[in-house]
Amino acid sequence: MLLVPMANSQRSKTRALAARIAAVVPSAVAVPWLDQLAAETAPAVRDAARAALRQRHLETAALAHRDLISESPKPLQWARLATIMEIVDPYYLWACNDPASLGSTFDALPHEFLVEARQLRSRLLKDRENAASKADRDH
Repeated sequence: MLLVPMANSQRSKTRALAARIAAVVPSAVAVPWLDQLAAETAPAVRDAARAALRQRHLETAALAHRDLISESPKPLQWARLATIMEIVDPYYLWACNDPASLGSTFDALPHEFLVEARQLRSRLLKDRENAASKADRDH
């Protein structure tokens, strides 16, 4: 993997960048060096690696919820869908080539789930856009 040399770099900025990139690498792809970076003394590297590990664990949990959603009772399906939507970056939820995509999940659910998910995704994207605008104004 291209990130291994970055993770082993002498420069802490490069190692921190590798950790930040690892946060968006699909959780099924092993990044064994991330645990080492999470134990580093350099705060930027350690914090980025810990955030990446957390995000990867959350994605794994979201995928587990997605895999169980079709066989769950309806109230639990709603709860699982809401959990997935909260965990997964909204840009990835409908990306055909992303492992966290919900595309095929909706084939096994009533149409109302798709409608609700689209509304929730729109809200999440709007919240993200508002947060980015606020951050731009604050700097």
